[in-house]
Amino acid sequence: MALAAVALVGCGPISATSAIHDASVAIDAARGAKAPQFAVFEFVSAELYLRKAREEEGYSDFQAAVNFARKAEAMAAHAKTRATARTRKGMAPAPAPGGGLGVEPPVDELEPPQDGMPTGSSL
Repeated sequence: MALAAVALVGCGPISATSAIHDASVAIDAARGAKAPQFAVFEFVSAELYLRKAREEEGYSDFQAAVNFARKAEAMAAHAKTRATARTRKGMAPAPAPGGGLGVEPPVDELEPPQDGMPTGSSL
């Protein structure tokens, strides 16, 4: 009985490491299919899930690490599929975040007020 308990304790880190590796390989495959350009949301989601999986593994929460790694792998596979489909159809890459679609410029790029009142940076 004690031997079985010891064996189960060792499975957590091994399964987490394996799942993280599989997710990393899937992300590399998605990157090779140009997912960062053609499936931005899915690719970034995969990278963020992988980052969270590594974080949870660092906290020894191996089940959470496995769960996040599996989500990362699934999103990477989806990103690869979407990117491959978009490149086959000859579609343009996805626009950059913001893409000039109603995104306000940073405050420091705005013109100074015309009434002579000081701005927040000149107080």
